[in-house]
Amino acid sequence: MKKEELISKSIDNNLKLKEEILQNILTIVREEEKIEAKKDDLNILVLLLIRRKDMYGYAVIKEMDIKSKGTFSMNEGEVYPVLHFLENKGLLESYWKDEDDIEKKYYKLTRKGREHLKTKTEEVQKFSFSSDIQRLQKIN
Repeated sequence: MKKEELISKSIDNNLKLKEEILQNILTIVREEEKIEAKKDDLNILVLLLIRRKDMYGYAVIKEMDIKSKGTFSMNEGEVYPVLHFLENKGLLESYWKDEDDIEKKYYKLTRKGREHLKTKTEEVQKFSFSSDIQRLQKIN
């Protein structure tokens, strides 16, 4: 094999490797975007439920399961990080309430939460991002 052919073949192989690397990076980025979109959808769903009435964590879990007809089944390990995240963002605020001698931490929507929810639901209606959110909006 001539020197020029060796160089050309080496360049071609390197370009193919670079294309594979770039394709892998794009795949990873797209997957991360999908995960973030699902988290955002879940945040919106929780806000939609709490917009109707103040709720504690377990009530959110039950209501989510009922309203979504089992599409969104959550457990305590999933709902409380979402509630804390939304509270830290100022979209929810919490308070304690005594029910049958049991203190429960309730969450309610803040003004900022209502504004955020309005903006997000308008985006959903405008661009039809998520049929799940649209379905739960109709229930509310």
